[in-house]
Amino acid sequence: MIGLVSVAVLTYFHVYYKAPYREDTFIRWRELSWDDFKGPQEPTNEFAAAIFSNVYLHDYVLIDSVEAFAAMFDQYSWVKPGVRDAYSLRHEQYHFNLTEYYARRLNRQIREEQLKTEKELNDALETTRNDLDQMQDRYDGENNHSLNVSMQRYWEFRIDSLFRSLEPEKGWVTDYYSGAHVFLPKTCELTEGLTANDVACRKLYVEEFGLRLALEVRQDYELDTANLQESYNVLYTHGLWSVTTVKQTTGDFGLEVWVEADNTEESFKMLDRWVYDGAYWHRLNTVFPASADIPNGYLKAAYSFINSFRIIETRDYWVDAYNVADDLMARREASLAMEEGNKEERFCINYSNAGIYGFYGRPVPADTGSIILPYRPLIHYREEVKENVAVIGNSYLMGLRDSLDVLYLITPQALDEAGSNKWIRFGYLLKKDSVRECYKFFHQKMAVDDISVASDTLVVQ
Repeated sequence: MIGLVSVAVLTYFHVYYKAPYREDTFIRWRELSWDDFKGPQEPTNEFAAAIFSNVYLHDYVLIDSVEAFAAMFDQYSWVKPGVRDAYSLRHEQYHFNLTEYYARRLNRQIREEQLKTEKELNDALETTRNDLDQMQDRYDGENNHSLNVSMQRYWEFRIDSLFRSLEPEKGWVTDYYSGAHVFLPKTCELTEGLTANDVACRKLYVEEFGLRLALEVRQDYELDTANLQESYNVLYTHGLWSVTTVKQTTGDFGLEVWVEADNTEESFKMLDRWVYDGAYWHRLNTVFPASADIPNGYLKAAYSFINSFRIIETRDYWVDAYNVADDLMARREASLAMEEGNKEERFCINYSNAGIYGFYGRPVPADTGSIILPYRPLIHYREEVKENVAVIGNSYLMGLRDSLDVLYLITPQALDEAGSNKWIRFGYLLKKDSVRECYKFFHQKMAVDDISVASDTLVVQ
């Protein structure tokens, strides 16, 4: 900004100056440009720009339907010369976005309450407009007409979150392997692989509003909880961060560690919440510009994201996924108990390639009394894989693929026949090894007792 501020005023037409001899243009909600602000500026107004928008009702007589919609009038919306910067336009756009949110909220109310009469509709419209006016005032008041940059970003985060709240299935994001569950106001990206220390890791993240918001899940990650300060100093220093605070506590989901760090070279701050539930380390990671704003909107958005974290049960998801995968493979048998000799006739397997090659989920009980073990290969592409297999005792388990996931069905019979061999080895064989005498088995292993315990003690938080 250049010392001017922007504001949206939602009152009546007579408050505004209208350009003479120009026809009004009624613009429904969309992305705006400064060319949409065609009204003359008010001579005594201290602000840089103003948008006139409100919620309206349209009656579709032929189909007996009423729709609420957001619209602006270009002849009552204006901008001062020399202020047509992207930041100011973004502020005005979010005024319009707020109007659109309340229009959608009113449409939901009309549907759910089956509003029909003129009085019902007008009463609902009046309430909506009053709520909108109050929210517009809060928007301008808390970000000081966009002069508080961090609070402007926070309100963008909040308004986008309001849109998502109308469709919760889009806002709440779940890592179905660990059950981690968080709310993100934008569609997230997924990255997965091994860290520098060969830790299997999955990350769901959004980079928007001047922030990075990320849910990171690490498996088999060993952290020296007795020397947390030293452990985190090493971890964060590797990423050019200087740790300022480490706080250990016990939360609703297990051990928690809160970490604050600074990157003074690039003027960024980091606030992380680490949660260990006994199986996974969940990292709620936030990065944002260092700011002296009071209040600090970046910090408000970071805490809003971090505190949305939950751990939920994902059994139904994996049972449904297994059933779909099983159907797609023509009901192919997922578990084949075979004698050792027959198994060797089918595949000669070389067990020397043990390591971390993928990310496995919490074992979940299937309807048949079997156990489903979800697995996501991280090193080799799907096209390179000949078979997804697991071995427990003398039982050979063939994994079913559901998109990128591999699902192993561990039957009670296989568990019983494991005998003293209390390990399950799971992974895959590569096509490129088919000309060799034996296939390399790229696998990792889990104790059978761990699988049994994990499936019997699922807890919904």
